Amino acid sequence: MTGETDENEQADEGSAPIEDGTETAAATSPTGDAGATEPAAHGTADEPVELAEPESAEPELELAEPELELAEPESVEPSELEAVEVDPHRAPRRSAEGAALDSVDLDPYYFDVDCSVALLHQVVTAQLAARRAGTQSTRTRAEVSGGGAKPFRQKGTGRARQGSTRAPHWSGGGVALGPKPRSYVQRTPKKMVALALRGALSDRARLGRVCVVDAFDWESPSTRRAVQLLGAFGASRRVLVVTEREDEVAQRSFRNLPYVQVSTRGELAAYDVLRADWLLFSDATLPRRAGADEGAEPDRSRRGGARRRAAAARDLAADQSPSASPEEVSA
Repeated sequence: MTGETDENEQADEGSAPIEDGTETAAATSPTGDAGATEPAAHGTADEPVELAEPESAEPELELAEPELELAEPESVEPSELEAVEVDPHRAPRRSAEGAALDSVDLDPYYFDVDCSVALLHQVVTAQLAARRAGTQSTRTRAEVSGGGAKPFRQKGTGRARQGSTRAPHWSGGGVALGPKPRSYVQRTPKKMVALALRGALSDRARLGRVCVVDAFDWESPSTRRAVQLLGAFGASRRVLVVTEREDEVAQRSFRNLPYVQVSTRGELAAYDVLRADWLLFSDATLPRRAGADEGAEPDRSRRGGARRRAAAARDLAADQSPSASPEEVSA
């Protein structure tokens, strides 16, 4: 009995699977013995199993690097690379219908001036302050009606003593330290105002944003012609048109355009020039000095003008009457 049990135990041990995960051959031997087993294909349980890596079925692709042939750049003349320069001393001139006429020389006294930003800021601030009406007003406790009687007795109520219901801390009372009508005008020297205007005009001339028309000789107001004239100059965005005070036809033609501001020569200010991108003048309103067209240099000195004029009058009188004595000429 013991012998049979030992053989059965051996048969059971031979057919049991291996604990380390390897597969055993549980099939019977070719001779037909049921107890005989074949050894594992990958080794015994004591030896580690080496798994072979599967071969990739995808073929290896070899990408050939393309050969790029870079063409040599063509030689470009320096004149083609240079940007179009703007002549700050000249402005294009056209007719009222938009036909090109010629160019106009800009007076360097007005269109070639260096001006500091601080000066422009001071003048523009003064001009904007002068436009304020200054009519704001509030009423103090003396100007508010009512409040003549004491609201309640001095003592015995447990409240703070009050003398009037029109004090600033009462509802409906006066305003403490409120605004009153005042003038916001800032005093600015005339030379600073003139220099700021010339500096603003010079800045637009350096950008090539000054245009000149011979005359606004339209028979009747026409916004369509005004738009065509601005398009001929290439003026866009904000445009400042300077006309004569009596030229109502041009003023009514441009006033319907929201991006156009119409002004006269006497009302021209540095703020209006800096606010606009383009300036449109006529031959009559283009700023220039007396005798600038003939090339004469005007006398910039203003001191002693009356004395010089008196001396020139005496010299002229002496030339006309050489026989008169100096005492008679001076008298």
